[in-house]
Amino acid sequence: MKPRQTKTIPQKDLFQPQLVDIINPNHPLVRLAKVIDWNQLDNELGGHFSTVIPPKNNSNK
Repeated sequence: MKPRQTKTIPQKDLFQPQLVDIINPNHPLVRLAKVIDWNQLDNELGGHFSTVIPPKNNSNK
């Protein structure tokens, strides 16, 4: 549930603007993302979601 960590690129690409340069920092969703406690949200809801895909059930063959 947490936002993915971004990798820092040592040098900017001249032909691809960075996301931080495109988004409006005053947009309500951007402001909301800054106040959410992502660790608590992950702890509360993380157990309900799986990051591992279960194996296929081959008993139907």
